[in-house]
Amino acid sequence: HASAAVANLVGIYCTWYLINGSHRALNSEWAQLTPAMQLPMGAIYLIVFCSTLLMVLFLAVNVVRHGLSVFKRKSPK
Repeated sequence: HASAAVANLVGIYCTWYLINGSHRALNSEWAQLTPAMQLPMGAIYLIVFCSTLLMVLFLAVNVVRHGLSVFKRKSPK
C-alpha cells in the first residue's frame, strides 16, 4: 500500500503540469472562437482544466486511503 500511495503522489506531481498548461491555454485562448459553434476555445480548455482537477482529487483520496491503510496495517475497502 505504501507503493500505491507513492505512485499516486507521483501522479499528483505529474498532473500539476496538466493543470498548469490547461490553465494557461484557458487564459490565452478565451477570445478565440471555434469555427462551427462560435464558442470560446477557452471553454474547451476549461473542460480539460476541470477534468485534471477531478483527477487530482481522485489521486489525493487514494493517497489518504492507502496512507491510512499503511499506518493501520489493514487493507483498504
